[in-house]
Amino acid sequence: MALGDNIRERRTQLKMSQEYVAGQLGISRQAVAKWEAGKSEPSAANLAELAALFEMSIGELTDPEKYTREQEAQQKKLKEAQRNCCFSALPWTCIKNRRWKNCRLFSVQPHCFPSSFSRD
Repeated sequence: MALGDNIRERRTQLKMSQEYVAGQLGISRQAVAKWEAGKSEPSAANLAELAALFEMSIGELTDPEKYTREQEAQQKKLKEAQRNCCFSALPWTCIKNRRWKNCRLFSVQPHCFPSSFSRD
């Protein structure tokens, strides 16, 4: 899907008019219409403002399919890391009392600790 199509689709999803988008970005309605028609493209600054207005990343706005694939890959990595993480096996008493050094049931790896806990 082309950038103009992505802009139009997201604008209509959010029920925004071309006039409203233009007013928020400080440009003319005709400029927004040209972007959506594929006759021109927004500048980098306007693209950043447009993404912020649409509450999405620039990557998601410019190539939503690629963005979705990347998000799915990150979620898959996160789930795999959680599956391999020993944190879920820690006894809750060790977590509650923050006694990581005293918990000798198994080896605990640093990446398994929430940032609010300390092993020391």
